[in-house]
Amino acid sequence: MTTEILRVLCVEDDPDIRLLLEMVLTPSQGFELCLAEDAEQALRDVVSFNPDLLLLDYMLPGMTGLEFFRQLRSQPHWAALPGILLTAKVSNSTPAEWLQSGLLGVIAKPFDPLSLAGQLRSLYQGRET
Repeated sequence: MTTEILRVLCVEDDPDIRLLLEMVLTPSQGFELCLAEDAEQALRDVVSFNPDLLLLDYMLPGMTGLEFFRQLRSQPHWAALPGILLTAKVSNSTPAEWLQSGLLGVIAKPFDPLSLAGQLRSLYQGRET
């Protein structure tokens, strides 16, 4: 069975987490990854990379991942681009505004590197159900 390759644009300002993401979201796991350290870089990369999915740190320099997501999705070409928030700011319940914004879900930091690929794929595949 061939796994669909998911093109993931990940916006994460922590270099250690970017390295970890690069190590676990590999082509052998079914991912092509583009890493950006801030929203400004991600805005430049999104056009050339043309991602299937955004993985966004909540706390970014300049704007939050949620603000970036909303800004990008306000553009007609990116209006349906799905996103997942990666954050340490998680409580027992996900704030309703996060899910109402069109996000597929929220993954808490610290995340389990061994299960991250499965979590992303599950959220991505569940987007149409």
